[in-house]
Amino acid sequence: MQNPARRKLPPLNALRFFEAAARRCSFAAAAAELCVTPGAVSRQVRSLEAHLGVNLFRRHPQHLEITPAGARLAAIARTALDAIEREARRFEKEQDEVCIGVSPNFGMRWMSSRLRAFRTEQPAICLVIEAREELSDLAAGDVDFVVRFGDGNWPNAATDLLFGGPLVSVVSPQLVREHRLNGSRIVRGLPLIHVERTDDWTSWLRAAGMRAAGERAETIVSHAHLAVEAAIHGAGVALVHSALVVRELSQRHLQLASPRTLASEKGYWLARSSHRKPTKAARIAMDWFRKRSQLEGAILGQVVHSVR
Repeated sequence: MQNPARRKLPPLNALRFFEAAARRCSFAAAAAELCVTPGAVSRQVRSLEAHLGVNLFRRHPQHLEITPAGARLAAIARTALDAIEREARRFEKEQDEVCIGVSPNFGMRWMSSRLRAFRTEQPAICLVIEAREELSDLAAGDVDFVVRFGDGNWPNAATDLLFGGPLVSVVSPQLVREHRLNGSRIVRGLPLIHVERTDDWTSWLRAAGMRAAGERAETIVSHAHLAVEAAIHGAGVALVHSALVVRELSQRHLQLASPRTLASEKGYWLARSSHRKPTKAARIAMDWFRKRSQLEGAILGQVVHSVR
């Protein structure tokens, strides 16, 4: 197989010097831009003229005049150098850009309220967040990593468990005060908010020795973040993954309706491609998520302990 023909290019450094001189119509101004002497610019331009066999400038005592050939070459060189510069800047930016994929529940209920903390601690990183129902294709490289709910068993993925934890029952403190309820009476006396299906509440009630109330008003929502918002605004008691309500519990927008929890085989995992080395910025971002999960796990432990 023959090697492809070598490119027949003029000296690229000389071309860069020429483009600056043509744009400024001055060797001295080009020299100041390039941090060299005017003589150096003049020599580079002459070498380019010798290589091409044409005059690119007419040199007058007080000014430069670009020739038609020089104008054509200057326009082409400027377009090419501008394109190279744009790509170079894009590469620089990408080194500090981290794209993560999250589920809508995690994105709306957890990530959005932690962005300020991330910005404060990692101001140099540009975080791009894609919230989608389906798991991002880690192998395709569309995202640097994902935070998803599941068992962590995804093909070609290196995973870390961020938030294991159980499902917890949460309710608005104001709703509890309005109904003057306490202890087990909170769950018995208030509407239940279900996420997609009623199985979780059925399991929780069975474990607590309670029967599902036949006449009780109930609400079924499609996403956990809707259940949390509904609970905050006094619609009833929601049973959701503890990771989604740590902030609300610590700030007392919600309280635990009961210290009883429901074990879950699933949790929120950090996952990245096992076949691709993460960038420095991605490693920093992943470390931030890990440290944050440890901090919030400790906070949740304190909240649960306080109501036992």
